[in-house]
Amino acid sequence: MALYPNKLDPRALIDISDTLVEMQKQFGRFNNSGLFTKEGVTTQDVGFMYTPAPQTKMTGATSRVERDAWRISGEKKKRASLSTATYKLTDAVQYEDLAFRVKNWQDLDPNAREETVAEAVSEKLMRLQRTMEQNQEYSVITAMQGIQRDAEDGSPLVNMLDTLNVTRLTKTIDLTASSGVLSAITELTNELMEAQTYGSGFTGIEVIVANDVFSALVSNPEIIAIWESAMTGRGMEYVNSPFLTGRVNDLNRTVFGFVQSVVINGVTFTTYPQKFRRWDGTLVDAIAGGKGFTVLHGVSGLYQAKFTPAPYISLLGTKGQENYVWQTPIKDDTHFEIYQESHGAYFMQQPELAVDITFII
Repeated sequence: MALYPNKLDPRALIDISDTLVEMQKQFGRFNNSGLFTKEGVTTQDVGFMYTPAPQTKMTGATSRVERDAWRISGEKKKRASLSTATYKLTDAVQYEDLAFRVKNWQDLDPNAREETVAEAVSEKLMRLQRTMEQNQEYSVITAMQGIQRDAEDGSPLVNMLDTLNVTRLTKTIDLTASSGVLSAITELTNELMEAQTYGSGFTGIEVIVANDVFSALVSNPEIIAIWESAMTGRGMEYVNSPFLTGRVNDLNRTVFGFVQSVVINGVTFTTYPQKFRRWDGTLVDAIAGGKGFTVLHGVSGLYQAKFTPAPYISLLGTKGQENYVWQTPIKDDTHFEIYQESHGAYFMQQPELAVDITFII
């Protein structure tokens, strides 16, 4: 819930939660997808337990009559502590923001005045919300690759690879070759099945790729040969098999831009056309050209987002929220300031599963 004081009645609060929800999102394809399990915590940092490189081993046979059972000791768990990243944004509603809306302010009834103030707040809040959505989506897309990075310069904020002392799996797939792509996709699936130790088995693999990779993939001779077989009437076995499901090139227009996807050998390849604009104006691609990374679906808790409470006395002991919106009292009888802030850590419980894929195109 997002509340701010009613400027006409300091004892009252105005709920602007609906305003936040109704704003059309420009960023948030993954942050709003449900991939991450989101939870507020009451502490100022985030702690969790993990088992380094858990292994289940076989035992030897034992005597049926002697009491010589193998002792299966529980693997030692370790505790990791993460600091949350803080994003705090501000803008102000000035005298001019209200004056241009109405010429007869003194003649307005309290409800009309409140609506006028709310309109001005909503306009300012939209700018804050757009920026915060971009910050948070960038946090998510980088955390999905093992390291939550700072939206300003890309520096590490929450580095799960260092925290857990693991290294991302890597793979190279040659899309210029006339064969071998299907076998490489199969190898990728097998490697992920072998490496995954967190949670239950996954239900699906998605590879997020750059646009140039997607174009090279659907143009690969081996992939084209499968589609040609399907089109000539000889290949219903391909159409109905896990080698190729879905349409050849599924182009969807979403609120986050055009997205292309195709399923090959049971793996979904999806583009992510989003660009992020840093504070200095530099545009950053979500996925670098020639690159891709894996996302595992159906593993409960693999992707986590934890939010700590904002550092204010009134929020001590409360569970953190993804976003806080608040404002100051009127200052100098000329303006009041609006703030939006978030204190979150986005991370993977097993970051090595975000396979770093280089495509030869």
